[in-house]
Amino acid sequence: MLRCSVGDYYILTLLSIRALVKVMPFVKILIAEDDDNTGELYMVALGARGHEVILTRNGKDCLATYKAALKKSKGDSKKMFDVVVLDYSMPVMDGLEAAKRILELKPDQRLIFASAHVADTLAEALRELRMVVELLPKPFAIQDLVNIIEDKKVYEQLSRINVDIKRLKTWNPDHNQLAALLEELTRLRSTHADIKKIIDVSQ
Repeated sequence: MLRCSVGDYYILTLLSIRALVKVMPFVKILIAEDDDNTGELYMVALGARGHEVILTRNGKDCLATYKAALKKSKGDSKKMFDVVVLDYSMPVMDGLEAAKRILELKPDQRLIFASAHVADTLAEALRELRMVVELLPKPFAIQDLVNIIEDKKVYEQLSRINVDIKRLKTWNPDHNQLAALLEELTRLRSTHADIKKIIDVSQ
């Protein structure tokens, strides 16, 4: 559940003002979120920054919307979604299954998982998707969502690492490795630390 306070709505007002005085790079965003109020807040916050947002209610609808956009784009990546934000736990089809199917269509698609159980989500993503995903721990303030979407530095570093992870088909990290990786991902968000020291791809 998204943590929403009077402070968050104040931030939304500030975001609207900032959107007028500072033009951010346009981002096309597809969101899957089953809570209506949370989804609407996502749309307001990101729309205030000048981004285009499409909201779906579950993984199945998200996948259908993604397929339709892919067909319409006719191979032009500029017409596709820059990022897909997935709630990890949803009815009909959960975020992980939706992510698997989206990556089958476009392996380099940027994905962000919103999850109340980040360690489990990280482990499942490594096992099922063979990649380290961007994580947004629930509950979170709305500014956190804006920051993670607009900050591509972490995504770019993860993309380089994921190329090597996919080559390590037998890599199954233990609990301690997952804990260390999760800690490093958290630090990376604020300091851009190098998580290659956790994943030694040379071995």
